[in-house]
Amino acid sequence: MSDIGELVRSASRIRALCVLRWNEDEIRPWVAAVRPEILGDESDWEDAAEDIDPVVIEALKSVTKTVNHNNTIAAGFEKDVVVSSLLALHDAGLQMDGEAMQGWALANGWSGKNPEHLAKYVQAINAGKRPRCSRVLSDDYIDSLRHRAGEGDA
Repeated sequence: MSDIGELVRSASRIRALCVLRWNEDEIRPWVAAVRPEILGDESDWEDAAEDIDPVVIEALKSVTKTVNHNNTIAAGFEKDVVVSSLLALHDAGLQMDGEAMQGWALANGWSGKNPEHLAKYVQAINAGKRPRCSRVLSDDYIDSLRHRAGEGDA
């Protein structure tokens, strides 16, 4: 999947892209997020439209605007932003799918190894680990995300 991520980084110059699948599981998150035009038999991709909770998408949008995408999210400020957001989502009981979120990140300008790091953080947090971070989010962070996602006080 990182090969597609590298292509997406220079997407402004790409007019068309043909992806031949070798292993559809590797590109399924990207297909789910980007929803490209499928040529030929679409049956393998019918279930590719994985839904990400709208609150999780709002968190991803916020993280996307906050981090410097020239830096890795494996350390420093960027790691704190990502991990604190993911932990808040987890603690609020929101479902996170690492592969779907990785696909969303690829489709929304994340590049290099960062989409892969994102998926690994989600997998670790879903497994009960709590990666270290020093950033503390406000108590109303999740409520704010819910409001932006149109869920109000849900």
